[in-house]
Amino acid sequence: MLYGTVRWDPLLIVVQIVAFQCYFYGTLGLLLFLLTGPYVPDVNLFHVFDWRWIQLKTFVGAMVILAFVITSVLNAVFLRLMVWRYCCGLVHDRPHCGVPRNCPLPLHIYNAFVQIRRAKKCLDFTATLYGIHLILVWSTYGLPRTKTWWICNLAFLAITTGLGEWLCMQKELQDIPMSSLSTAGARIEQELVRQIPVVTILS
Repeated sequence: MLYGTVRWDPLLIVVQIVAFQCYFYGTLGLLLFLLTGPYVPDVNLFHVFDWRWIQLKTFVGAMVILAFVITSVLNAVFLRLMVWRYCCGLVHDRPHCGVPRNCPLPLHIYNAFVQIRRAKKCLDFTATLYGIHLILVWSTYGLPRTKTWWICNLAFLAITTGLGEWLCMQKELQDIPMSSLSTAGARIEQELVRQIPVVTILS
């Protein structure tokens, strides 16, 4: 097993999936209310799960698509929080999630490993989110039969996955806090003091 892999926790994964799904529908419902509320008598689950609303032939349909697009962007922010915490679990000895002590892997290999794991988690969570959404749409209004619905949802999935990955990378590129640098500097100084042999000068 590679260094730093986290323990398999099915309960945590289920909780994260449920939280992500609730955030998705909560955000989407609020945006649908704000964007389509002035133009329809009543905003309800019909606008969320009926695949016929994902179309550009009407103004309301375009507003529904816009609500999904904005939700996809906001999903990426929520996804970054989940995946970043997961990736920090791979690196448990650095406040800024750098390379852990005693890591047997070279720096570039370790960084590539973390990036692959992060990208995979982004895709896993997002694919699960839209997979569950497809099942709910299928069970309530039937299997979507328009190319627009499939193209739009694939685009939503790509937006959330790609933007979530990008936000995670931006988090890694942020400057390390000065307090962390001071702590790291003091630690290095202590290590150097231990390694330098003590020379006793006999006078």
